[in-house]
Amino acid sequence: MTRHPLSCLQRDIALPSNVSSKKVFWYTFAGIAVALFAMMLLGALLAVQIPTFSDNSGGSLAMLFGSFSPILYVLIVYALLCINVFNFYGAFMAVVTTIQPFGNMRFGSTQRAVVMIAIAIANAVLSYFGDGDFSTMFLNFIFLMSYALIPWTAINLVDYYVLRRGQYSVADIFDPDGIYGRFNPIAIGAFVFAVLAEIPFISMYYYTGPVAAYLGNIDLAWIVGVPVGACLYYFPMRARLSRTGPVQTATRW
Repeated sequence: MTRHPLSCLQRDIALPSNVSSKKVFWYTFAGIAVALFAMMLLGALLAVQIPTFSDNSGGSLAMLFGSFSPILYVLIVYALLCINVFNFYGAFMAVVTTIQPFGNMRFGSTQRAVVMIAIAIANAVLSYFGDGDFSTMFLNFIFLMSYALIPWTAINLVDYYVLRRGQYSVADIFDPDGIYGRFNPIAIGAFVFAVLAEIPFISMYYYTGPVAAYLGNIDLAWIVGVPVGACLYYFPMRARLSRTGPVQTATRW
């Protein structure tokens, strides 16, 4: 939403130009959906069979393998290390894509090390203060992020698949003085109003909106965030694109 809604979605790997957006979408969606569903199903089955599973999920899973449980512990630790490598990478990229557009900064090895150390310190502090009730704090943190990510995702999907249909000037995305400008006020406005519209429907440990409380603490914020963000972005942005015309130099990603 700064400079362009998709500016922070660039990836390290570019697909061939003959790969359709439909295939990319459905293969990506299927891979994520099947993996998530499988893990959720496994977790639900284990929680039913092992009453204390939620207290120590890793240990409970490893103990199911009897004398082979040490191997499972090693695999669990290895999996956690792999996941956290990607988590640190994702956190670093989030910080860089947030800061870089405002100052056109260059991140060398020193700057990268400083960012990673700051992220590690922040993680350690949060883990320390969350000790004893970490699951509740972590789940509420995930919920809090989802309230921002839901309208943000809706805006990006509308822009890419409905309004521009994958046609972008990649060079201008990285140029503050390009055709997209430094920020998109329509995207920012749609995002802010969508988040505000979600507040009455939020149900968290630390806050419950009036509508959510009336419905018995049912969280419906995600249902509100998608249509509000999509509609508030789609209609004014469509009017703007109809005035400015098509992108002069477009590249399909």
